[in-house]
Amino acid sequence: MVIATAEQPLLRAVPSPLLLQRLRALQGLCEEAGAYTRLYLPFDFTKTPPAQALTLLPPVLRFYLQPTHPGALLPSGLFFDRRRLWLAPSADGVDYTFQQRTVRCRPCSTGKVAGVPDLAEPLPARMTRDALAKAVGQSLGTDTQALDLKVTVDATVVVIEREQDWASLQSLLLQKTDAVISLSVHRASTNALLKTFPRVWVTEGVLPPGTLGIVNIPRASLLTTETDAEKYALLNQFIVHLPALQATVNLTLAASRFDAGARLFFNEAEVAGPTVQPHPQLPGYKQVTATVNGYTPYLQQRRQVVVQNGSHKTTVPVAPLNRYDPTTNTATLFITT
Repeated sequence: MVIATAEQPLLRAVPSPLLLQRLRALQGLCEEAGAYTRLYLPFDFTKTPPAQALTLLPPVLRFYLQPTHPGALLPSGLFFDRRRLWLAPSADGVDYTFQQRTVRCRPCSTGKVAGVPDLAEPLPARMTRDALAKAVGQSLGTDTQALDLKVTVDATVVVIEREQDWASLQSLLLQKTDAVISLSVHRASTNALLKTFPRVWVTEGVLPPGTLGIVNIPRASLLTTETDAEKYALLNQFIVHLPALQATVNLTLAASRFDAGARLFFNEAEVAGPTVQPHPQLPGYKQVTATVNGYTPYLQQRRQVVVQNGSHKTTVPVAPLNRYDPTTNTATLFITT
């Protein structure tokens, strides 16, 4: 079985301790190879089905997603805040090309590409009062009452006005471990809404440090009936396909030559419809402005701007990443040619 994160390894898929324990007991192997995590198991192809060893693995094969380095997830365009990825395989596979080989993989996300619908805020099932207060962002009680809460977990309501009520909430959350739920918190006395959480990922405990998500692969979803050993090299392939951050580049050129019919290129693509007018500060120069959409700043740092007048070309190397403003998702470049 293979789970791949990308051709450029932004994430590591780290097996859970339970999965590793069972794997070693079966004399299997977990291998990290660049963007891949591979699980190898000893199959007995003299038996049908040959993959009986899989029945001794946990019902859900769990992998923690951790970044390869602190800035690895910047190109993804996902803004996590307190949220984390909660991923499971989709029903249908998609063909991906890796090193000139086409492999059918099952995306681990609600769609082909992981995105906002796959993000959920993790909350331990045995959470403390302090943890809930931090998540809600305000006191759980009032001036006259230490606890004054009504917590709704999906459709189930738990009123918490005494310390012993807290155990009821924890018991309910334990039943939802590793599931994604909705949760809202109100004042019990006034029914005033304190905060609502549309997607909460109930964790068994505190997540390992640096964890940005989880992949749960049901053991029952693995294909194990194939009797040809060679075919297992391309069976049970899963992928975490992350989006790419698409930014806008605003270009402003002070051009000594930009005649009628001149053309402007950003890297190799022509920029349509640049605005040309006399430069307000530089006599004899033209001010050329244009916008480029769909630029991937972190994965394509070095670019070039080309001004073509007839057969004459002026090429200016640029680095939009150095002028990128994440608050506006825009890189603004000022160039003199």
